[in-house]
Amino acid sequence: MLVRFYSTLREKKGKSVEINIEYINIKSLIDLLEISNYILDNNNLLAGTMILVNGKNISHLNGLDTIVQNSDSIDFFPPAAGG
Repeated sequence: MLVRFYSTLREKKGKSVEINIEYINIKSLIDLLEISNYILDNNNLLAGTMILVNGKNISHLNGLDTIVQNSDSIDFFPPAAGG
């Protein structure tokens, strides 16, 4: 699967990474990628965080329990900073 990072996550993890896993849920993927500190608080997405699976927001799917597989593309957008 292709995982792409944006904004401050891109600075920390790079532009993208390929992962070869048959299937995994989004929460486990976040743990595997070691990005929970940037987008989660008490196992909930921080306000303003957006995660897309094949262009669909996980909030319209099964949230952090959304299952992804090798053929999927996942985009992580952390909360926007500034003001």
